[in-house]
Amino acid sequence: MWGGEEMFTITADWMSFVIVGFATLFLIGGELLVNAKGIFSILGIGFITIYFSSFLEPGMFFIMIIIYFVGILLMIIDGKIINDGTLAIIGLVCMIASVGFAAPNWTAGLYAVIGILLGAMASFVFLKVFKKRQMWTKMTLFDQLTDDAGYSSINQTYKELLGKQGGSPLQICDQLVRY
Repeated sequence: MWGGEEMFTITADWMSFVIVGFATLFLIGGELLVNAKGIFSILGIGFITIYFSSFLEPGMFFIMIIIYFVGILLMIIDGKIINDGTLAIIGLVCMIASVGFAAPNWTAGLYAVIGILLGAMASFVFLKVFKKRQMWTKMTLFDQLTDDAGYSSINQTYKELLGKQGGSPLQICDQLVRY
């Protein structure tokens, strides 16, 4: 079984889209965005294991699945600690590279990459259905940036112009010529 032959094969290239899409949907949406207590992570790991094991030999299987999960780990670190999106983008690139390079041809790879992108976008639907994780409260500004709170982006000299009427450059030149 581990002697170099494939464990089982996905025959249609478009199945890469379905399997990787569901894996990303459950791993990102089900565990990263909402609190699903591990149920969706088991489904996501199962789907991505099926994808990698159907296309790769055991040696490459472990390398690609490690790259995929490093990408998810970078997203988790970004969401819990850094909160600027840099590591999340690097994690997404790791996930895309791992499924793209694991595909047997370019069409299956393209379907897999589209599956990651659409699965990640569809995972935001879970935010409407399930309880959100607390890490999203760190990234949301609840305060309003108003003058009363001490925030002002307007120059003080411009405040003097409030309520006054201005003119076009031609009107100003006309007034200068008259004087």
